[in-house]
Amino acid sequence: MAAIKLKIRRGDRQTLVGQSGSGKTTLALALVETMPRPVLIVDTKWSQTIGNKAMESGWEISEDFPEFRKKDRGVVVWRPSPDELADPAELDAYLDEMVRRRVLCSVYIDELYQLHRNGRAGPGVIGLYTRGREMGFTTLASSQRPAWVSAFCLSEASHYFVMRLKLKSDKKKMAEVTGQPHLEHEDVAPHWFWYGENGKDMVLFQPLDIRKKEGDTSHQEDLARTLHEPKRLIL
Repeated sequence: MAAIKLKIRRGDRQTLVGQSGSGKTTLALALVETMPRPVLIVDTKWSQTIGNKAMESGWEISEDFPEFRKKDRGVVVWRPSPDELADPAELDAYLDEMVRRRVLCSVYIDELYQLHRNGRAGPGVIGLYTRGREMGFTTLASSQRPAWVSAFCLSEASHYFVMRLKLKSDKKKMAEVTGQPHLEHEDVAPHWFWYGENGKDMVLFQPLDIRKKEGDTSHQEDLARTLHEPKRLIL
């Protein structure tokens, strides 16, 4: 298996999906380290994993709308309140302003469907994928329920990470969006994931730091069901 190094480039719009416990947030935080600064993390679930990473890395954690200036080069974790998520109009306006003012380079949204209302993304989120793309804005968005995420947001991604999904509706949605039929029927081991560019075939990856010890054959069944030779990932 070949080892490669993966990083998020300026202007990428990456989507990461996987059920709870699949390693989604751990992978996302490793990718955040490669994103252009400054970075806003929208922590809709008040994740303990994100909180621990913020404390270890010295990232700011805010429960209010963070203020950014063009000279800022750090990472800020923003934790919206339940009221803000219930009616995300103000949140949308904030994201739209951050993109328009060009004071942010990147945003990571932990649980994209939380920024939807009645299954639709607001103008601020849509702006990340439209105006943000034209401006070289970098977006990473994750979800454990891609079936609840708008087809627009999913289809506008430049790259996909697809980890283990539990529900048939989620698998079907990702198979349709990516044009990869095998995603509807195949499962991967925890922390493994399919990765690919929009419109191209996907490749199975095994992160190096969580690979099994030499001689462990527990993943042979997963390998036998894949369409591509898996690769190891260095973050």
